[in-house]
Amino acid sequence: MECYKAGIGAITLPVDVLEQMISHPGSQSACMQFDQDWRGAFGSKLSFQA
Repeated sequence: MECYKAGIGAITLPVDVLEQMISHPGSQSACMQFDQDWRGAFGSKLSFQA
């Protein structure tokens, strides 16, 4: 859902891979760290605005 909110309309990957990514214990902390790093480097700009 967060990807969709960020403007990404579609991705291609097997459903089982997506389920594994979402349920992996490190996924949420990795996403939070990426968001923090992105905001530190680019503020609130989206990738195509950076």
